[in-house]
Amino acid sequence: MEILAVGMVFLSKIIPNATNMYYKMNSISSNRLYLQNILFSNYHPSAFGKYIPEVGFGGQGQQVQGYFYIDSSYTRIFFMGGVILFVLFMYIIWRLISKFIRLGLYRHAWLLIIVMLTAITEDTFSKLGTNILIPIFLCNEQVIKDSFITSKNSVKSVKRKIKFEF
Repeated sequence: MEILAVGMVFLSKIIPNATNMYYKMNSISSNRLYLQNILFSNYHPSAFGKYIPEVGFGGQGQQVQGYFYIDSSYTRIFFMGGVILFVLFMYIIWRLISKFIRLGLYRHAWLLIIVMLTAITEDTFSKLGTNILIPIFLCNEQVIKDSFITSKNSVKSVKRKIKFEF
């Protein structure tokens, strides 16, 4: 998944501009490849990131003059957060998925991978206000075990309570 995320950041550099593949990928990605080309030609990544002015729809369906918005969470973190934050972020996600797998929480690992897939074309992964995974990133292994792993006895007691209430 991390390879796909890094690949998304450099997709406009990997696919040559005037090729059929570029036009098809740009069409499939709702013009995101074109916008990423503009980003790479006007800005350069830095170690600690930088402010990049954007002009977006702001949640509206209307046309905007000079539209320019970084829609991929990974590209946004790479350019605006910086290379160091991007590498740290990818490392933390890798550790979290590894921790879920080690604890036998395969569904949670798959959910995180699905969220990572949606972050390819959405910027919500890079916004701390809407990213529900940030609290999970801050948890240690014991807290994750206590929160997500239930013993068979506690499941039986919950089933008894449900039967009793109905």
